[in-house]
Amino acid sequence: MKRAIITGITGQDGIFLTELLIKENYTVLGLTSSINSTRTKLFQKLYPLVDLEEFSVSNVIELQSKIKNFNPTEIYNLAAISSVYLAEKIPTITHQVNAELPKHIIEILYKLKMQSDVRFYQASSSEMYGNSPDLVQNELTKFNPISQYAKSKLDAHNYCLEQRSKGMFLACGILFNHESEYRSAKFVSKKICKGIAEIVLGRSEKIVLGDLKPSRDWGYAGDYAQAMWKMLQQDNPSDYVIASGVSRSIKNFVESALETAGIKGNMSNYVLQDKKYFRKFDIRSTTGDASKAKNLLGWIPTTSFESMLQKMINFEIRELTKVEDSD
Repeated sequence: MKRAIITGITGQDGIFLTELLIKENYTVLGLTSSINSTRTKLFQKLYPLVDLEEFSVSNVIELQSKIKNFNPTEIYNLAAISSVYLAEKIPTITHQVNAELPKHIIEILYKLKMQSDVRFYQASSSEMYGNSPDLVQNELTKFNPISQYAKSKLDAHNYCLEQRSKGMFLACGILFNHESEYRSAKFVSKKICKGIAEIVLGRSEKIVLGDLKPSRDWGYAGDYAQAMWKMLQQDNPSDYVIASGVSRSIKNFVESALETAGIKGNMSNYVLQDKKYFRKFDIRSTTGDASKAKNLLGWIPTTSFESMLQKMINFEIRELTKVEDSD
């Protein structure tokens, strides 16, 4: 039986990856920074039989003990300070989590002489491309990070490439924006869908947002978790861009979400812009080319953009209704 450790398991990617691994008959150990957080409670409600353990990025000895005792066949490193905005405010912690943690794990595998027995997935990011001159980004596109988040992710990515050259099975998923009903409240996609749910329920009239011009290649997190798993089932490790291939502005996202929710009228009737939400390190546009993943992994996303929006809005309506019922 395969055994997988997932760091950052309570995030949206961890939730979907756990579901997949359980279906594939894995034994899963989840590592989280806080065993008492709201997100951990949600995860435990979804998967009550999955073991969760708290860990600290700075406690390498404790982490080594957990890896040794569990003896995994696969490790998925999803733990990260994933908000670009937050990463700018806490650059030291961002580097510790995003760049140092994967290094610690790999060094532990060497120390335990497990480097040839464990397959490792590193969550890289499309943010590493920055404002690329290439209209579409693939595995050969030059990286040009402009934020603390992107720089920390590229640091870890390059370290994984270095260790792969020494023979370790290290696969890096360069994932473009992916959303879901389990997205953290820090992200604009969540803010939009929750705001629209509040409008549908008559609890609000407007959503306050920042710049509506940036464009992103948005996909569904459940599909992207499939790609992560597929990367570790190959004969040889590699890097893979995972993306939908379509870029939409935040304005387009809002318009589509309003339409999905059945809300009529011009978008300006429901959105207010506030300069304080404009981000200095926002990339203008991203569009990913996932041809390599489709050809070598057989990965094809199955959830449309509109279906993703429907899932997210419906989830927010259910959650808000629960709050009303409890009040």
